[in-house]
Amino acid sequence: PDSLPNLATNMADPHCGNTATTAAYKAGIAYAVNKFKGLHVTMYLDGAHGGWLGWTDNLQQFTTLVVSTLGSNLASLRGFSTNVANYQPVGIMCPFQSNDGVR
Repeated sequence: PDSLPNLATNMADPHCGNTATTAAYKAGIAYAVNKFKGLHVTMYLDGAHGGWLGWTDNLQQFTTLVVSTLGSNLASLRGFSTNVANYQPVGIMCPFQSNDGVR
């Protein structure tokens, strides 16, 4: 868990957003999805939790990464699993305060 969501929220960090790390994350996810799609299994991609992707800019970056990483293989996914790692309790809104003026 946390691969593409972590990358999306840490692109400005030189340890996470550098070319080698970005390429490794994207290649690993693309490889796994490509291999599993031939097995006709139900696949879900990690979608992090509201603490990471609850802000519009992080969500947009994550969406861009998923589309650019999977391309046409995106259709092989059943959906996204959320709140798996770094669990956010139900009923606690995160982010607590919107930074986009929408929520």
